[in-house]
Amino acid sequence: RYTEGSAIRRIGHERWLRNIAVALGNGPADDAVMAALAARRAAASELVREHIDWALKRLGNQHSTGSLPCPTERTTTTNTP
Repeated sequence: RYTEGSAIRRIGHERWLRNIAVALGNGPADDAVMAALAARRAAASELVREHIDWALKRLGNQHSTGSLPCPTERTTTTNTP
């Protein structure tokens, strides 16, 4: 097999699908990409679905001034007196 020993095998299918959703969300907005993400959403796990939703929102809002943080990015807050 072509994937034997590769990162795709090590991270597993679900995380690979999540990475694809993030990569597509970071790319240019395209009707075909958005349709592919939407088509995959119904059968996706909760983890993958969260990232598909993020990608679809980001692609839909790509022309706005702000962007959405990736669901895997953790934000930290500091308590200042």
